[in-house]
Amino acid sequence: MSDEKRVSASKLIPIVRMIQHKVSEKTKLMTQESSRQLGVHLQQEFHARCSGIETVRVLAMAALLDPRFKVLGFGNASLMKDAEKNLTAECASLIRSSTDHQLTTQDNPAAQATVSSAPTDGENLWDLLDIRVSEAQRVQSATADATVEVK
Repeated sequence: MSDEKRVSASKLIPIVRMIQHKVSEKTKLMTQESSRQLGVHLQQEFHARCSGIETVRVLAMAALLDPRFKVLGFGNASLMKDAEKNLTAECASLIRSSTDHQLTTQDNPAAQATVSSAPTDGENLWDLLDIRVSEAQRVQSATADATVEVK
């Protein structure tokens, strides 16, 4: 299937699509009835066994992350969009958890000496609103950052 000693997961979806295409192409060109039946049977079995490969989350994300394939490796645009949404959501989650970790570090009294933007002590009337606005921006920003990163 590949000249490489190990085939990466990102290649599985494109390889399955190419095999399906080649078998279909060759079956159409066959002149003997027995050969054509063999080709049709092979197509049916291949479809039955491999039709759900684009729905395997790990394989879909691997294909999206591989710069050789990205969205071109998929045969079904709807499944590609779903995989892209899943990847974006996972990236946003990682960005949010990284941001939350940074905020937790800021709340640590020992770490506050090194962080210049430490939260205020609550004396200001606007502190509650400022905190809510910054949390809302952080969530939107994480999703936006993840979308840009995936694209």
